[in-house]
Amino acid sequence: MDLRFRMTTLLLLGAGALMGWSGWAAQDAGAQKDLAAMKGDWKVIRADRNGHAASEELLKQMSVNITDDTITVNDGQRKFPAKFKLNPSTQPKQIDLSPAESSDVKILGIYEIKDGVLKLCYLRGEGERPKEFKSTEQSRLVLMELKRP
Repeated sequence: MDLRFRMTTLLLLGAGALMGWSGWAAQDAGAQKDLAAMKGDWKVIRADRNGHAASEELLKQMSVNITDDTITVNDGQRKFPAKFKLNPSTQPKQIDLSPAESSDVKILGIYEIKDGVLKLCYLRGEGERPKEFKSTEQSRLVLMELKRP
């Protein structure tokens, strides 16, 4: 399960990690503020897929780097970059991801930055954007929590 979890999470987050074409991430002041808080290096402290948690061993190997328009997930073996677009005007705030390997793929998600923790929840495959930060069995949702190293 860890290998499948790793590949799916990394491909989808890295392959679809915070969508957008150049400049999309910084469309307005709210997006600029959130982007400033998100930029830099992060450690993955929680990762759930379909309600199943990643192992502690896997979490120790994972990291995330966020720049102006790209999020890159590193699983300790490979890096998975994706472009992103933020929409902080909704509740919960929205993030659209576009994997570097498949720019025509759009992954719908939500995000929250609170008390030094960045939460991302996104849908694996087609369907509706998540409405809450929760991944349950059969949901096709990935939930990740990130903290500064």
